[in-house]
Amino acid sequence: MGTKPGPDGYRNGNPVLAPLRKRRLTGELYERDRNVEALIAELAALPRDELLGRAVITKRSQPGYVASECLVHFIRASRHDNNQAWFERLYRILMERVLRSVPKSESSDARRNR
Repeated sequence: MGTKPGPDGYRNGNPVLAPLRKRRLTGELYERDRNVEALIAELAALPRDELLGRAVITKRSQPGYVASECLVHFIRASRHDNNQAWFERLYRILMERVLRSVPKSESSDARRNR
């Protein structure tokens, strides 16, 4: 339980994702949804510019949309290749998504202008 999984790799030509590390109360490791794993494998085969092009798609219903869970995977994986620019580009996209999902609060100025 104390060892960190290594970066993702390939086995017999197929991508192999490092398992999740968080455990349930029973001690079982959480597992990714199979569709998410398939999408991560598909995205890992793309050139980075193409992955970024898909990552900026904001509508979930649009073809090519990249789930936020996949973005988090690639952000974590960027630690292994030690590429700060790649990390920052992915992180900004994820943070924009997070900020868009946060409910807007009413400011005191908005109430006065009614």
